Amino acid sequence: MKKSVFLNTLDFSYNEYLIVLKPNQDTCDKINSVKKDFSEKYKTSFFHSTGQILMVKFIQREMIEERLLNHLKNISNSYKPFLVKLKDYGSFPSHTIFINIESQLQVRNLVTQLKSAQPLLTLDKENKAHFLNDFYISIATKLIPWQYEKAWLEYNQAHFAASFIADAFTLQKRPVERKSNSFRPNGNYKTVKRFQFTDSPVITTQGELFG
Repeated sequence: MKKSVFLNTLDFSYNEYLIVLKPNQDTCDKINSVKKDFSEKYKTSFFHSTGQILMVKFIQREMIEERLLNHLKNISNSYKPFLVKLKDYGSFPSHTIFINIESQLQVRNLVTQLKSAQPLLTLDKENKAHFLNDFYISIATKLIPWQYEKAWLEYNQAHFAASFIADAFTLQKRPVERKSNSFRPNGNYKTVKRFQFTDSPVITTQGELFG
């Protein structure tokens, strides 16, 4: 009985996880300068951030984390650093303006490798990991119509150029509460671990995914 109660308690410890690429500091500073300028011009909230590139988002139990970390380490150990180029702006009408990621294929190839961890990223059949296929860095989101329309007239013609070497990916998490079959955030994201690319061959066994 005690064991059953213990397991039930663990079952209710959930996190929302993100796997992201973070630019170097110079690129982050350049992105934040654009974000701050946008905020001042179009009266939006400015959040100082790293301008990260989201690749994977998922919900999982806390008790799975150690196995997840081991598998992600194997992926990063076998991966090579690569160049990420950022160029100009794009938008999602009529609410978001972002910086384009020119190196879509390079990031997509990394996401393909991350899919090998899918069994560890899947909570249940209703809550599977979301692997992104298109990548960008948000400048402003949740814009109201006048903000979007006026800003896009400017940013559609504006230019931005930067690049950085992606030599690691980062796992972030925040606690969530399960309510029926939905999840409510219960805190802010924090970094769990940064996984450096070392281009060293490793052997991943099936037991690491399912054990």
